[in-house]
Amino acid sequence: MKTLKLVLAFMVTLIAISCQREEPLQKGSVQFSFYNIVSGNTGGRKQTDVIPDGASLLISISKSNGDSVFTWKKIELLNIGGHFITSPLPLLQGNYNITDFMIVGSDNAVLFVAPRQGSPLAALVQKPLPIAFSVSTNSVSNVTGEVIDADHRNPEDFGYASFGVKVVPSSGISVSALIIDDQAKIKFTNAMAYILQGPDTLLRKKLTPSVNNLYWKNNPSEWYTLVIVKDGYGKYKKDFELDSLTAQLGGKPLAITLKPALTFTWKIVYPTVNIFSIGGRAGAWVHIDWGDNQTQELQLPSTDEITHTYPTGDGTKYFVSITNDISSITALDFSYQINTSSIDTLSIKHLSALQSLTIQHSQYNGLGLDLSGNPKLEKLVLPLTFYALDIRELWRMRSLDIFQNPLINHLDIQGQLFPTPVVDKLIDDLYASATHLNIRNGEMWLWDVRSSPFPADSARLVGPPSPAQLAKLYSLKNDYGWFVYPISQ
Repeated sequence: MKTLKLVLAFMVTLIAISCQREEPLQKGSVQFSFYNIVSGNTGGRKQTDVIPDGASLLISISKSNGDSVFTWKKIELLNIGGHFITSPLPLLQGNYNITDFMIVGSDNAVLFVAPRQGSPLAALVQKPLPIAFSVSTNSVSNVTGEVIDADHRNPEDFGYASFGVKVVPSSGISVSALIIDDQAKIKFTNAMAYILQGPDTLLRKKLTPSVNNLYWKNNPSEWYTLVIVKDGYGKYKKDFELDSLTAQLGGKPLAITLKPALTFTWKIVYPTVNIFSIGGRAGAWVHIDWGDNQTQELQLPSTDEITHTYPTGDGTKYFVSITNDISSITALDFSYQINTSSIDTLSIKHLSALQSLTIQHSQYNGLGLDLSGNPKLEKLVLPLTFYALDIRELWRMRSLDIFQNPLINHLDIQGQLFPTPVVDKLIDDLYASATHLNIRNGEMWLWDVRSSPFPADSARLVGPPSPAQLAKLYSLKNDYGWFVYPISQ
C-alpha cells in the first residue's frame, strides 16, 4: 500500500510539472532611459545632453518577491533623436524592481549613478532605488531612472560600499536593424543576419527588434562580410575587418537602416535563364541585387524580359531585392518561368504605384499575398495552368484579401485552391468596388481547372462560391458587363 501511494504521488507530481510546462509564457519588454540631475543641491533636472561614445547602462533587476532576475547586466545606450534609450529588453509578464542603475563609459568607468533609498544623495531625486515597474504581455514598458554625476563623489554617497563592478567586455559586433515606418519614424525591426567569409557561412542569426550581439569564431585581423536581409527591404552587405570595425564603432552597435524594396526569394530548380519583367515610369532607375553577388542597374520602362542565369540549381534559394525608384514601378510579371524555378517569398508592399501583377506559370510557395500597399492595383493574375504536373503541390496559397484594392477590374484566380469563405470575400469586395465606383466591363476568371481540362464540360468555380455570392457574379455579368469565366460561356 505504501508503494502504491508513492507511485500515485509521483504521477501527480509529473502531471503538475507537465501542466506547468504546457502553460504559455506571457512576455512583454521594457526600455530604460534616464535623467541627469544637475550637480549641487538645486534639485533641478535636465535630460543629459552629452554622453561619451560607447557608454552603457549597468542594471540589476529582481522580481517583486526578491528573486534576482540578473545582476549588473550591461545594455548599450542608443542615441535616438538626441535622447538616450536602451533597446527593448524582453521579460516575462510581472512586477519587478530595479536595484542597481548606473551609466558607465566604454572603459567601464562609473559616470552617473541612481542613488539608493536612505543614501545621502537620495533626497535629490524623486524615486531613489529600488524602482518598481511592471511588464505587460505584448507591450513595451518605459522606465526612467534619475542619475547623479559620480565625479568627485564617493560610492557611499549613493548607498554603495564600492563601485567595484566587474564587467566582461563583449567580443564580436553588436548590430541593430532599423526601418522607417509609415509615420516617418525610425524603429527597430527583425531581420536575418549572416556572417560570411568567402563561400563559407560562419553565422546565421535572427535579429530581434533590439541590439543584437553577433559572436563567431574569428580572427580580429581577418576580413568578413555582414549580410542582412528582410522581406520588403533591400539587402544590406558590408565587408569589414573586425579590428578596424570595432575601433570605428567605439563600443556602439552598428545601426543599419534598411531601404524599402521589391523583394522575392527565387528557388532555382534548374540553372537556366530566369526571367521576369518590370514596367514603370520612363526614365526611372532601379537597382537589382540578384542574390548571387551580381547586381544590375536598370532604367524603366524595362525591356519585355529581364534575364539572369544562376550558377546552381537543385533548389538553391536566392534573395532578390530591387531598390531605388521603386515607387515608379507600375507592372510586375513573373509569367515566364515554367517548372524551372519557384518563388518562396514575395513582398510588393512598397510598390505604391503598382497597377498590374502577374505570377502566371511560376510556382508561388507563399500561403498568402499582402496587397495592402498597392491601392492602385487594377490587374491581378494568379492562375494555375496546365503546366502543373500536380495541382496540389504547385499552389499553396490559402488566403487573399483585396479589400484595400478597390480599382481591380481584372482578377484571375482560376485553378487556385481557395476555400469558399476566401472566394466569397473576394467576390464581395470586388462587387462592392465595382458597384460603388461603377467599374464596368471587367474580367473575373474563376474556373476550377481540377473539374475538367475543358471548361465547356464543367462550370465548377473556385471555392465554390456560396449562392449569395454567385448571384453577385451574375449581377456583375448582366448589370455591369463583366466577363465572368466560365459562367459567361
